[in-house]
Amino acid sequence: FVAGLGRMLLHYTGQYILLQIWNIGVTKFEPKWYTCDLIYNIDTLDYFRIIALVMMGPLTNILVFYVIRGAWLRCPTALRGTSPTLPPSSYPAFGVMTFF
Repeated sequence: FVAGLGRMLLHYTGQYILLQIWNIGVTKFEPKWYTCDLIYNIDTLDYFRIIALVMMGPLTNILVFYVIRGAWLRCPTALRGTSPTLPPSSYPAFGVMTFF
């Protein structure tokens, strides 16, 4: 459940950040525990920006997954020593949710 919620929030936050970089007016950005409302004017985007915006959500999830995985591999004593069962069980869950 937590991995799915984190994946969803990262997905829409990545899209929101890209819209802010492009100076596209976002009418509503409201994350909730079950969905996220991201409302913007799609008429101001051309075809390639729409494709980039759609791809930005999954790419944000993949990037964060690799950053977390890299940090876990680089700092074995700091992360594995405190909670030995949390990182090994959370990576597959986050990875599966990123894939879907």
